[in-house]
Amino acid sequence: MLSILAGMLLGSAPAEETLTILAAASLRSPMVEIQKLYESSNSSTRLEMSFAGSQELAAQLVLGAPGDLFLSADRAQIDVVVKAKRMSARDIQPFSGNRLCVIVAKRAAGKVESLGDLAKPGIRISLAGEKVPIGAYTNQMFAKATRDLGAAWLDHVRSNVVSFETNVSAIVTRVELGEADCGIVYESDARQAKTSKVIGVPKNLNVRAVYFGGVLSDSPQKERSRSFFKFLLGKEGQAVFAKYGFLPAK
Repeated sequence: MLSILAGMLLGSAPAEETLTILAAASLRSPMVEIQKLYESSNSSTRLEMSFAGSQELAAQLVLGAPGDLFLSADRAQIDVVVKAKRMSARDIQPFSGNRLCVIVAKRAAGKVESLGDLAKPGIRISLAGEKVPIGAYTNQMFAKATRDLGAAWLDHVRSNVVSFETNVSAIVTRVELGEADCGIVYESDARQAKTSKVIGVPKNLNVRAVYFGGVLSDSPQKERSRSFFKFLLGKEGQAVFAKYGFLPAK
């Protein structure tokens, strides 16, 4: 009885609610920091992060996986979720951006010093599959580069590919371990590489990656989810993305 009266007098603490965020693998570093920042000022909300390739997350959502917010490295995988009626097109917004670069394993630093060198005989390249956002962006970049370097260059590059990964983090790992001489990743991921050399892609050949996100239609906590997404779009959230090498959404 005393505990009940005390609760009535002092008031009960607001119940903690958990938001499940499904986010592209390349977002891991900024999102972990944003999670700590957001939870520190929103004590009644806990964020549960699930990181994987955007195409993997989209497939999970199509199969009915629960979640509140989907953050994809491109629009195509968001559209897959919209088609499955798990998200409304009107709720989709771009929230960050990125560009591509080449990372080169320490042991291959003298062999690969430019985009053109990807076609050299014996160079082992790690890329992502074409349905993975970084893979789709890479193909767009290759299409631009072919105009300058020629179709034969691209044929040689394709013949040098030793692996197609399911997310960009796996490419970084393979190159860092020396299992590939080089790989094409986002500029933000290149910052996480500890031993690899980074080679920029010329501006006229590069591709701007745009990240899209939105609240899932069947989220049981739409308002909390929208509040968190608004935080990502705000000054604090964007500052964290910038810190890790991401670009503004627009």
